[in-house]
Amino acid sequence: MIESCSGIYRIKNLSDNKFYIGSAKNLKLRWFDHRKLLRKNAHFNFHLQRAWNLHGESSFEFECIEFCEFEKLIEREQNYLDKYYHLNVLYNLNPTACSQAGMLHNQDTKLKISTALKGRVVTDEHRLALSISWHKSDKCKKQNEEARKKASLSKLGKKESIETRVKKSIAHTGKKQKPHTEETKRKISETKRNKKNVNLIKGDIYAEPS
Repeated sequence: MIESCSGIYRIKNLSDNKFYIGSAKNLKLRWFDHRKLLRKNAHFNFHLQRAWNLHGESSFEFECIEFCEFEKLIEREQNYLDKYYHLNVLYNLNPTACSQAGMLHNQDTKLKISTALKGRVVTDEHRLALSISWHKSDKCKKQNEEARKKASLSKLGKKESIETRVKKSIAHTGKKQKPHTEETKRKISETKRNKKNVNLIKGDIYAEPS
């Protein structure tokens, strides 16, 4: 059973014994996040994603290789990367441990990360995986929702010009409209019926007595 505590972990491919090294404040939650992205074919590590797609989920196992305090995660992760990176058994793209928990790097670590990333070519496949991962993230959804709210508020009280209406009409000309659902049809029918009743009432009110 995977513990909900901090430590160093590896995701091992049982088919060829290659593995991915990482660190996490919450091991159980981190494994959940990895599997979620891998199952959606949207993992940020395209080497690991490709192997997952090729061998299948059942060929991979998640295991904690060392429990350690939160403050020492990066230091201990770097120790394992230094030990295995040159052996060509890792899926890790970067030989330098990077924090994703808001931890600050010292100048020496920053220099190592900068050196490791220089000259690195990001493939179109990797860019696509990063893009898919971002658009499916909660942060992206939150930003989109905030943008929609701002756009909606900015339009309050504004009337479209005749020119804008004509442009919209032309843009929608010839486009196939999606068929209404039964629920939508029912609401439209009720709205029309209510309008008709209101008009009848108004007619009775303003009609001159015979």
